[in-house]
Amino acid sequence: MKKEKPKPKRKFRPSDNTQYLTVAGGAILVLLVTFALNEFAGPTQDTWGMVIASVGGLGVMILPLLLHIDDKGNTDEKEKEIKELTRQVDSLEEVRHVKTIEGNIAQLGNGTQSVEEVRQLKETLREELEALKAVVGENHPQYHKLSNAINKTSNKAEAESMAMRDVFISIPMSALLPAEVEKDGEEANQRADQAYHDNQVLAQHTWNAIKNNTQATTRYSAILDHTNLEEMDDEQAADDLDRLKMSANFVMILPEKMVTSCLVEVGYAIALGIPCLVFVRDRGHLPYVLQEIGQQRNNVKIYRYNNHTNITDIIDQHGANLLNLDHQA
Repeated sequence: MKKEKPKPKRKFRPSDNTQYLTVAGGAILVLLVTFALNEFAGPTQDTWGMVIASVGGLGVMILPLLLHIDDKGNTDEKEKEIKELTRQVDSLEEVRHVKTIEGNIAQLGNGTQSVEEVRQLKETLREELEALKAVVGENHPQYHKLSNAINKTSNKAEAESMAMRDVFISIPMSALLPAEVEKDGEEANQRADQAYHDNQVLAQHTWNAIKNNTQATTRYSAILDHTNLEEMDDEQAADDLDRLKMSANFVMILPEKMVTSCLVEVGYAIALGIPCLVFVRDRGHLPYVLQEIGQQRNNVKIYRYNNHTNITDIIDQHGANLLNLDHQA
């Protein structure tokens, strides 16, 4: 049978001394008044009335003091309990934030994220780090340790996400102009979503054929790396040119004649001397300059297609001769 631990006695504080002295002084004062009245006036009815009134008044004064002393003892214990609970909650919050940060750092460091995924993870880590600082303070060793780890891992992840890719696949995100969306509203948005999905499928078939018939293993394609058009923004689109510079080959698929940033990208790739493979339903859909370049430049190959099966057949037929993968050597 376990022996119960004795409850710790409440410490007697100076403020308690003052209150006890006040009570004792009041009691002595009542006794002195009673003695004086008995000595000089005798124990008359009025005298005893005064004594009783004095004792009652003293009682009214003493009782709140006694209650206050006891209440202060309870308050001290409650304050200690609250402080302990606060400490435990802060400790749990610290552990939660640390575990979340460590998990995101591990994910950031696995080297498989795109540029956008790295950006999102960095933002999440910054928010978690600020939350941790609010709990432990910026001078806490754990805060500095994780802050340094985030910076180191982020720099490495950014470099890896921008590393050389075998293929850059370019295909229109949408066949709609802003004026069409503004005019037709929801119907235009539905057409845009359908076009995005159709082009995603076409890009995926193309990439599968490239992987199956060449030694290419890495690629960048905005339409394959983003679920829908809403995930893209101007900053990400601007980053595409940086990714293009880090690509060994450029593949463009143009389903129809349209104004599209793909034409900017293919022009940029040609200017950089990157081998370009262009799939188009009709050569007339290409700008005149690009048609001429396709006939004069060895690094620009243009093929006509009707559907994704045609693209797959072309890649199957020509295989590794379509791409330049010298950087893998």
